This record gives sequence, C-alpha cells and structure tokens, in this order.
Amino acid sequence: MNARILPRLLLPLLYTLFLVHLSWTAGQLPERVASHFNRAGEPNGWMSRANHLRFMAAFGTGLPLFLVAVGLLLPLLPARLINIPNREHWLGPERRRETGRALCTACLWLACLGAGFVTGLNALLSDANVRQPPFLPTAQLLLVVGLFLLGLAGWMVALLRRFRLPKAEGPPGADSSNV
Repeated sequence: MNARILPRLLLPLLYTLFLVHLSWTAGQLPERVASHFNRAGEPNGWMSRANHLRFMAAFGTGLPLFLVAVGLLLPLLPARLINIPNREHWLGPERRRETGRALCTACLWLACLGAGFVTGLNALLSDANVRQPPFLPTAQLLLVVGLFLLGLAGWMVALLRRFRLPKAEGPPGADSSNV
C-alpha cells in the first residue's frame, strides 16, 4: 500500500479505537480517578471521573489533530520557517510541492503515533483504576513509553532519510555529499 495512503486510513481507525476504548472504560472508572502515579506505581494525584474523561478526550483528539493541522500548514509556510535537512534543495520551486506532500504525510504518521500513544496511556490508566487500591505497574508504563519513543525514533530516521541529498548523476561511486 502507498505510504501516503496508509496513514490517511490508519489515523481514523486509531481515532475510532481511542474513542471506543475511552467510552468503553468510562463506566468502569471510579468516581475519583487516580490520574498521577509515583515511581512505585502508587497514586499521588486524583481527579473526578468527568474531568479525567474530558482531559483524555481532549488530549487524545487534540494532539493528533494538532499534528494534522501542522502538516497541512507546513506547505504554506515560507521556506525560512521550515527546518528540514537540505532545506534549499528540497524547498526549491521545482520540489516544493512534493516536499509539502512528504511533510504532510510525515505529520500524519506522527499523528498516528500520537493517537496510538494516547490510547495506550488511556488503557494503562483505566486498568490502574480498576485495581483496588489503584496501582500502575511501572513496567507497563515503560513499555508504552518505550514503544512510543521507538516509533518516534523510527519516524525521525525516516524523515532524515527522506530529506537527504540525492546522489549525483554520474560515474559509479560519485556522491554529491562530497561536493
């Protein structure tokens, strides 16, 4: 499947998954929700169920939507405001449109990563609050955060690779990075 189409299909799916999960777990939460935990996994911050659900809904929809908006606005910004490797090359008039599409797609992938991360956090918080007393296993939190960071590193590597200078046309072994 085309790398541009996949995030456009995946993001609505992840949004739906997040909203269904949030709705499904809402009734299982206690009236007083543990919302912050210390290193040992014990709660040290609380909020009402209604405030927790409002916050999670806003965070879970707002973060990915913000990233989509950034992706849509990037092609409209002046080149001096866009910080990508080899900016002069990629934002030249003959490549500007394609670069804008690539940046928009990259932001969609990042939005997918954010939506997955927030869904994972919601799952952890819901599970932690079903336990009596509430408890958030540190290993599970580290797994969700670690997977997010691994995905973020992969996203950054893909972006850096996408915007490296192309090899110069010429004899084998010629490399434009040495010029």
